[in-house]
Amino acid sequence: ISEEKSDVINIFEALDNKKNESRLAVLILYKDITKYKREWIQRYKESIMEQSYDNFDIHEINCSNDNIAIFDSKCNHDHIFYKKDCDIYEGMNFLMNEINKSDINYSGVVFTFPDHYYDLEFFSELSVNLKNNYDIIGSNYTVVTDIKGEELELSQIVHNFEENSLREQ
Repeated sequence: ISEEKSDVINIFEALDNKKNESRLAVLILYKDITKYKREWIQRYKESIMEQSYDNFDIHEINCSNDNIAIFDSKCNHDHIFYKKDCDIYEGMNFLMNEINKSDINYSGVVFTFPDHYYDLEFFSELSVNLKNNYDIIGSNYTVVTDIKGEELELSQIVHNFEENSLREQ
């Protein structure tokens, strides 16, 4: 291989390496967080902080009149914003503008909600799809558990639903 071709190969290898370092911007938006159950917020927070994929930044916006934040400095979280009396859509636009102004070139944006919790492989799966050059990735990933917290298979969920529907008639 000539030296000129070798340089071209090195440039593509560098681009591939950069592509493999997909950094995500994780957004959390809420208004009046006090209306959410503490257990939900704690489970949400744990599901974000314990992700197997850890190459992400949290961007949090509180659209209420208080100064409450879900994440704190112990979470390596320095992207917290307070925007008094704005609706969620204004908050989302504000966060997207902040991300676009950032020096960090995020490979993806993940919208999260404080009353949801996420599988610990969720960000990892998203990053794999981002590496495949998808522009938009939608997710309806759902885990349903029984009262003991054990994950149910789809067939169990359908069976239980059908069984309960028959009883109600």
